[in-house]
Amino acid sequence: MTKFDPAKVGFAYPAHPLTTVPVHGAPWHDKWRNWWASATIAAPTSEMSVPAKLSVDAVRRFYGDVDALNDYYVQETEYSRYWIRTLLGLEDETPVILDASGAFSSLLVTRMFAHVGRHPEFRGIVAGLPGYVRQFFTVTTTEEGTVEGPNAVKNNAFVPVTSLFFEQTPALDYPAGMAVSDNVIDLTKFDNQGIVDEIRRLVETSSSGGTTCGVIHLPTVSESGRLMPVMEVADLVKQLRSRNHNVFFMVDDIQGMGRRDADSLNNPLAYCDAYLLSASKALGGLLTASACVVKEELAQIFIEKTRAGRVVNPSVSHFQFEPRLEALLPDWIFKRGAVSIPEIVAMNAAFMYFYRRGKGDTFREKRLNQLALVQAERAKVVAAISSIRGVKVVEPSSSRPIVPSIVAFEIEREGVTPYAVRKALQEGSPIVTPAACVGSLLRLDIPEYRSVPPCDVLADKLARVIAGLAKD
Repeated sequence: MTKFDPAKVGFAYPAHPLTTVPVHGAPWHDKWRNWWASATIAAPTSEMSVPAKLSVDAVRRFYGDVDALNDYYVQETEYSRYWIRTLLGLEDETPVILDASGAFSSLLVTRMFAHVGRHPEFRGIVAGLPGYVRQFFTVTTTEEGTVEGPNAVKNNAFVPVTSLFFEQTPALDYPAGMAVSDNVIDLTKFDNQGIVDEIRRLVETSSSGGTTCGVIHLPTVSESGRLMPVMEVADLVKQLRSRNHNVFFMVDDIQGMGRRDADSLNNPLAYCDAYLLSASKALGGLLTASACVVKEELAQIFIEKTRAGRVVNPSVSHFQFEPRLEALLPDWIFKRGAVSIPEIVAMNAAFMYFYRRGKGDTFREKRLNQLALVQAERAKVVAAISSIRGVKVVEPSSSRPIVPSIVAFEIEREGVTPYAVRKALQEGSPIVTPAACVGSLLRLDIPEYRSVPPCDVLADKLARVIAGLAKD
């Protein structure tokens, strides 16, 4: 296929100032010490931001030398795939599709599945059904009351910080003539068994044999820190397929990556069709890069459909697919741009540090030791904020388990809203930055990739803010 040449397709030389770490509000030295947010907002973690900056320098150096630039992109994107396969215990040639935010990954893979779902080979694999798929449905989850599902995420997805040669649009189109419907589960209304039952109901309601196909998109960890019933849903998918429902299962580990043990990460394609991950959130990576591993046969079917002209619009970035698969795609499927390499490089660093972090001889031992440390830190945080009048921490239960690195709480004081508290925490001195609010909940993240902020400063500022906002 044609090599990527940014100059040829109208991309300007990446001149200064181009930064991998933008400034949001107050200077970093004023707010980083008491940063309880995850890395949803790009943060100046040197282990990740320095490689990203060096990547910008490398692109400047190679700009104009097409062969050198392409070799550099292949080297770094393949290194990313190496770390992903290592972390997940996958075979060397497992397809790994790179993208910008998890929202973009979700958008692309969901629509890939819609194309694959029309393929006779897929229907033979899943249900052995004849017929032509005319309808596609999605099942997703939310904790915030409103959500735009995989069919609309292109409208609100994050764009990479550098946007270095990356093009947000166009997105992959659904197959011509296919009707699409969304189903959203409000996690606040169900315990984990209830979630499984609701997914079953929605699939059975939405599915109509061989003419309908759909995807279940389930996170491993919710925004409030709740562990989702992933393996139970995987068993449900097997049951649904045995009863002739054409359904894919996509597991979203972007929130959960870095919050669980090694065994929970191992070989996800044994129970799902696609697995999304990222190095932002718990791993401290910069915004924004993500990846999705998919089953080989599904990637090949999508490529076959593309080569046959069933996919009709340019929608793939250069280097998004690994070289052996990219070589099979026709030139017209590629947009002008490429994946934004500084964020990919930062993701590589985050995965490497995650794999090596902690005491122990194996990744499994390291993760268990790290999670024990996080659990001990959680106990300190919970004790500190629970002593504040009106603060109620969300505690785990057998039906609603919680990861230790997220502490979600609500404030039971008249006139006090979570958004007002979050805003007030970031005003004055010291600045204390929690994560984004999750509905009626405030959230704190306990980091592994840097030192834990001081609990006493958090508790003191939180108590003063609540007292100042309360009307009772």
